[in-house]
Amino acid sequence: MVKIMNEENKNKSIWGDQQTLLFTQLLPEVILDIADSHGFKTTGRVLTLNSMENRVYEMEVEQGSIVAKFYRPGRWGLETLQDEHDFMFDLKEQEIPIVAPSQIDGESLFFNEELSLYYCFYERFGGRIDSELTKDKVESIGRTIARMHNIGEMKPAKNRSRLDLDTFYHANKAFLLEFKSNDSVFLGQFNYFCDEFEKTIVDDPFKNAKYLRAHGDLHFGNIIWRDTSHYLIDFDDMLMAPSIQDLFFIHQNIETTWPDLRDSFIDSYELFREYPFHEEKLIPLLRILRQLNYQVWISKRHEDLAFQRGFPQFNQGNFWEIFVGDLRLALMEWQQKSISNY
Repeated sequence: MVKIMNEENKNKSIWGDQQTLLFTQLLPEVILDIADSHGFKTTGRVLTLNSMENRVYEMEVEQGSIVAKFYRPGRWGLETLQDEHDFMFDLKEQEIPIVAPSQIDGESLFFNEELSLYYCFYERFGGRIDSELTKDKVESIGRTIARMHNIGEMKPAKNRSRLDLDTFYHANKAFLLEFKSNDSVFLGQFNYFCDEFEKTIVDDPFKNAKYLRAHGDLHFGNIIWRDTSHYLIDFDDMLMAPSIQDLFFIHQNIETTWPDLRDSFIDSYELFREYPFHEEKLIPLLRILRQLNYQVWISKRHEDLAFQRGFPQFNQGNFWEIFVGDLRLALMEWQQKSISNY
């Protein structure tokens, strides 16, 4: 295997540069006090919303309701989080339909020194996930993603991670080998996968891909609907990546569930920018890197009670067997793709 070292991404881990912590001090009265310190007049009612990586709360205030998002302590610093907010406000300024944080006196990102927590506020924004898409809805999503990518390529996110083998393969491989160092069965299966995967890497598979600021985790669960209008949400995994990173989940879901709408999706995207057909060969590789990253994410966070409740099978042997089995299936597809043109 040719190991491609990316100096630009050398110190930009998706896990941050220090040990991430838990939210043990984030009590309801603390959340309310923080909101009140920004001028919100809370009534004392707090509702915990669904989130695993961060903590998100809806609070009743005299003016209605607000949402507060607390970023996982120890993961990212100000500059990294600011890149996410800057991207969202760049999109909002160009009328891309997204749910962006609220600004208070021109600022959207705040820090509590006592808790060492970054946080932000949102207006309460209700919506639904639509499982029945029409031609009009698919076309509107295609146009939105293309416009988002046009804005994403206008400038880089200098403090965010870059989708490459250094960050998403080598670093994750090293973590898993250490984390499961006492599991000889897993090590044998995983090392075999790694050996076979590395045989396929004779050059940088991303060398001809064009990088831009990407959503990073774009699927239909992160697109909510109000009546006939859609909005992109959850830019927490925003990174520098080829545009296909934001397209392959959406596109393949359409191909599987609404195959007659495939061309409509591509045509609507191409109203604003060229569809990256040349990057589609990367899709099996992106699946491999995503599976690795997902497993590392669960492993790094499993001391958190939210993760223990969400993944109760984590310490069972078949949890890791299924993981390696899924990697092998993705590897078989990747092996069938020629990377000589990248």
